[in-house]
Amino acid sequence: MIPIDEYWEEYPNIRQYMTNEQWDMLRQEDGHIYWIPQFGVTNGKSSDVIHDGEAFWIQTRVLKWAGYPEVHTVEQYFDLLEAYVNANLMMENGTRNIPFTVLSDDWRYFCLENVPQFLDGYPNDGCCMVDPQTFQVMDYNTTETARAYFEKLNEEYRKGILDAEAFTNSYEEYLNKLSTGAVLGMVDQWWQFYYAIYPAYDRQKLSEQGCDYVPLPITMQEGVENQWHVERAASIDTSSGLSVTVSCEDIDGALQFVNDLLKPEVEILRFWGRKERTIAWMRKGFSI
Repeated sequence: MIPIDEYWEEYPNIRQYMTNEQWDMLRQEDGHIYWIPQFGVTNGKSSDVIHDGEAFWIQTRVLKWAGYPEVHTVEQYFDLLEAYVNANLMMENGTRNIPFTVLSDDWRYFCLENVPQFLDGYPNDGCCMVDPQTFQVMDYNTTETARAYFEKLNEEYRKGILDAEAFTNSYEEYLNKLSTGAVLGMVDQWWQFYYAIYPAYDRQKLSEQGCDYVPLPITMQEGVENQWHVERAASIDTSSGLSVTVSCEDIDGALQFVNDLLKPEVEILRFWGRKERTIAWMRKGFSI
């Protein structure tokens, strides 16, 4: 790979893509930077108004029914789901409510497996927990919290709160189930379900019935500071990225292409589209 930092003065959009402090997170032992991360990078201050990561999700109709209680622990979360479904067995259209399900198909099983790290107040550091003070690496699968959480799932399964098909459903079947609006809660990454179920929600007007999902800051015990949602600056994936190899026949052309993609006008076009079309969509009642 070519050292990006030896070229970037000629490509200001690449150079300014991140701060000096952020770029230093990618420097290798020889002092050079060889790849450009694509994920978790914010230009300036993040203006995100949604939680697009992993969380315990719950439908707004459940919270409204219960008077919008504060829900902090796993116990409180499942108690709320159980109380709601006991009082509201069916949806308005007669579909039976499903209190809680889990996506455990193939590589997506992390929705089942990685929850204990969040319950102990750690952010998503991948397949482990890392103490930020001592840098000690811990396996969250072997913690007391993991044992207690899976015991809780076992208990909820026996009570009929955890979906009986959770461990046999494919990803497609899971999404189809969510698309009915019947699933009251689950643990998942926002990006893994939202885009897939939104068209069905729109057609069936499920949002108007309170079937939208909102995230809750769930931990195992009261008083644990949760890190389900962390600022973008702390979420930069420095382990991989976009690189240019030394065998590239047009290194300058490749870097110019990346530099042009980072132009403000290109970013605006990508995320907002053309001004006249955006206005037309808004007049037709579409949200953007």
